Amino acid sequence: MSDYWFLIESRFSPVQLEVLNHLIRASVRSGVNLYLAGGAVRDLTSGHPIRDLDFAVEGKPREILRYVKKAELAGVDYDNLRQCAEVVFSNGVSVEIGMCRTEHYSRLGGRPTVRPAVISDDLRRRDFSVNAMAVSLNPNSRGLFLDPNNGVADLERRELRALYNRSFWDDPARIFRLYRLGSRLQFLPGPRTVTWLERALEDRCQTFLNKAQQGKELREILREDNPARVIGVLADKGFWSLLDKTLARARISRDEFKKVRTLAGDIHDDEKVLLNFYCLTHRLSGEGRRRLAQKILKGPRERRLGFRLEGEAKKLAKTLVSRPYRLPSRAYDLLRSKPRVLLYFILLFSGKAALRTQIKHFLHKYPTIRARLPRAEIHALGLTGGPAYEKILEQIFRQIIDAKVRTQPQISRLVQELVEKARRSKSRKRKKKKA
Repeated sequence: MSDYWFLIESRFSPVQLEVLNHLIRASVRSGVNLYLAGGAVRDLTSGHPIRDLDFAVEGKPREILRYVKKAELAGVDYDNLRQCAEVVFSNGVSVEIGMCRTEHYSRLGGRPTVRPAVISDDLRRRDFSVNAMAVSLNPNSRGLFLDPNNGVADLERRELRALYNRSFWDDPARIFRLYRLGSRLQFLPGPRTVTWLERALEDRCQTFLNKAQQGKELREILREDNPARVIGVLADKGFWSLLDKTLARARISRDEFKKVRTLAGDIHDDEKVLLNFYCLTHRLSGEGRRRLAQKILKGPRERRLGFRLEGEAKKLAKTLVSRPYRLPSRAYDLLRSKPRVLLYFILLFSGKAALRTQIKHFLHKYPTIRARLPRAEIHALGLTGGPAYEKILEQIFRQIIDAKVRTQPQISRLVQELVEKARRSKSRKRKKKKA
């Protein structure tokens, strides 16, 4: 087994591995070849955090997706032209699954003619060599590393190298991607890439992004750990206004983006996008924010939440400080019913220390308390599972966070009382049933 399979197993997060295994099983059942490709392989090879899960299929993504259980999927957005699916899994992981293909462009920034291909051809039509590597996920070659463009050498040189001379004419979004990736990875374009880029800029290729491409690139910027740095680079090049003229006139605070960065590692990409969307747009008019929500955010629910994020967070904050929710267990019930992005918003932007403490307790302290509940003591008293067991755990948890029990002896007495109460209840039910 290749070292790459070891790298995947050791460096993917548990939820990423879960999704990977779903797709491997589905590909085996469908009989099509599946590869991990693009940014995930670049980051796996270079040691950067693994952000993007991109998969290439020698076939159509639908052939694999029909063998993924519906309960495992939260949403699928399908591009019929490129046969590419953006998939959100129920555990929060987003992936892209694309057909291995060649693309032929007849005009600058136009729609390509797409044909199915094998993985080697697919890797050769990509943007940069460091994004044109793949790892086989197929049973007979699992872990096999594919690098037909020598992307590993460019990783070592910290270089972004376009793969062919018409790259920026075929897809002008690659110009913006060059600066975005360069800003994140601290890579520079190679000599030939600089020449091709200069010629593309002379032909004003950067002005040929359509609205969908602008929105996609803006979303990718908001997914960055440091969007302000990318925005600064694009502004210096005079490209920021090409993604949206309204934003070019907006006042953008780098400090607000820095606040979102403090949550790195704790939040999903979609939550990061919503918080950074607020930082980017909250000084605009309502109509401006609504238009940009339509342009950047995905689906009615995310757009509605992105547009109303500050208002919804203020409403939640006002409820939390009201008398009924001063009891921690009541506040806990309220908070777990709300989108977590609202909690992060309060944590980052509320001026009230007590509110921030409530949120910190919910996000960090309470999960630790749950993990340390006295399960072994309950097992020792003969109760090992089922609704009664779960109910006892919940009662203990609530009494601990409400400070009704504080010491270990108090918790032990509570465990005995609740287990004995559960036994009596079970006994009464048996007698009633017999009668």
